[in-house]
Amino acid sequence: MSDRLYVDLDNVARIVNRVFATLGRNPELLNGLLATVDNAVGQVGGVANTALQPGGVASQAVGTVGRTLNTLVQPGGVLSQTVNQLGQTVQTTLGPTGDLVERTLNAAGQATATRTVGNLLRLPVLNEVAGQGGNLVRQVTTAAGTRVEYTVDRAGKLLNARVLR
Repeated sequence: MSDRLYVDLDNVARIVNRVFATLGRNPELLNGLLATVDNAVGQVGGVANTALQPGGVASQAVGTVGRTLNTLVQPGGVLSQTVNQLGQTVQTTLGPTGDLVERTLNAAGQATATRTVGNLLRLPVLNEVAGQGGNLVRQVTTAAGTRVEYTVDRAGKLLNARVLR
C-alpha cells in the first residue's frame, strides 16, 4: 500500500464556499479575528520598540558586549594569542603608548621572551572617523593580519582598542 492522499476537489470547493458564506452572514467573526491579529501585532511591535529604543534591552546588551571587548584590549590587554611550533603561547599585547609587544609564555604562563614588534599608532590608517569629544577612531591592520580599531584623544593618547578580525 502506498502513502497517497486523495482529495476530492468538489468537497474542497464546498468547504471553501461554506466558509465564505458563514463569514458573509457573520462579518463580526472576521472583524473579531482581525482585531485579535491587530492587537497581537501591536503588542509585538510595542515590545520590539521598547527593546530597540536607546537605553532599551538590546541597546544595553550591545553596550555591555562592547564595553567588555574594549576592556580586554585597553593598553596592556591581549590583542591576539597563538601557539608556536614549540607549543609555547605567544601573545601580542598592547602597550600604553601603542606598542605591539609579543610575549612568549612557558607552560606556567610566565613570560620567557618579550619583544616590541611595532606600534599601533604608526601603522597605515585604513579608515578614520571622528568620535565623541574630538576623539579619533582609526582602523589599521597589524603585520600579523589582525584588523584593529583604536581610539585616540585630541592629544594622540591611545584610549582603547578592539580587534575587528
